[in-house]
Amino acid sequence: MNEAWNSPEAREIRESIFDGSFRFCNHTLCPRIQAETLPTIEESELNPEVGRYVRERRVRLDQPPTHINLCNDPSCNLQCPSCRTELINYTEGPEFERRKKLQDRLTRELFAVPSTRPFLLSVTGSGDPFASRMFREFLFDIDGADFPSLKVNLQTNGLLLTPRNWSRIRRIHGNLGEVIVSFDAASEPTYGITRRGGRWQTLLENTAFLGERRRSGDLDFLRLDYVVQKDNFHEMPDFVRLGKQLGADQVAFALVVDWGTWPAQVFRDKCVWRSDHPQFGEFLGVLRDPTFDDPIVAWGNVTEYRGMALELTPPIVAWGNVTQYRRLALERTST
Repeated sequence: MNEAWNSPEAREIRESIFDGSFRFCNHTLCPRIQAETLPTIEESELNPEVGRYVRERRVRLDQPPTHINLCNDPSCNLQCPSCRTELINYTEGPEFERRKKLQDRLTRELFAVPSTRPFLLSVTGSGDPFASRMFREFLFDIDGADFPSLKVNLQTNGLLLTPRNWSRIRRIHGNLGEVIVSFDAASEPTYGITRRGGRWQTLLENTAFLGERRRSGDLDFLRLDYVVQKDNFHEMPDFVRLGKQLGADQVAFALVVDWGTWPAQVFRDKCVWRSDHPQFGEFLGVLRDPTFDDPIVAWGNVTEYRGMALELTPPIVAWGNVTQYRRLALERTST
């Protein structure tokens, strides 16, 4: 892991941050770039964790990473059309063993002996942490008492984060930071399209349970995610209301990404935010909804479209046949 951490590729990426180009990032898709929430160089120089590296413009780091995202297993209990063309679930065989070998190497480097080193572990952006055999077993086995400064973030589709599995990760309850639950819908019919293989009622029940854990202080943060596309953009305001009802700290929107699961023309049809899409105007109309004024909303890479929608919002006053008198009043005021 340390060799990869200071590899030529890693050093070149850090150089692209120092020169401000971020040339290895997709500026359209990156939610931090779109929302303009990246820290400045000056702000980063004051960061207690990496400030000294930034001040010296160093691209080789002598401390290990403090945020590790486990994405080495795509196993999931869903077959979402935006993500994959078939169900993927590795539980045995050569592919499982290959991924498990990498997992074991990481586990040995990170968790072989108790440590007070602060670091954040995210599980997972590639599938579901409880559908994956290797991630599930890892989460059930780790003892947070051995790593008091460890924070664990979970990204899940919510279907398997049941009260029973919550109990099975009780040894890291004190380590839990953020839980992210993917929804992509605000109603059962739409959920059946965007999250194939899921059960809407189970999702609502499990997320309500997580909302209770958040209110009791067992979680630091509960976020609900929504990947925007043609099939679900009309339910975006309802999703904000649903998130508040379920006790989320934040509802986050993101544009659907082309993972090669759809033919090019089909994917293009899903991209309702394209200016040449027949429903583009309707999409902007939805984004004008005042429900989105709530601070619970995180726009990510939908930011520019929200701004565009607000700029195009028609004035609240329609002057009708009073127009000429309004114009006359303004002319007299200006003189």
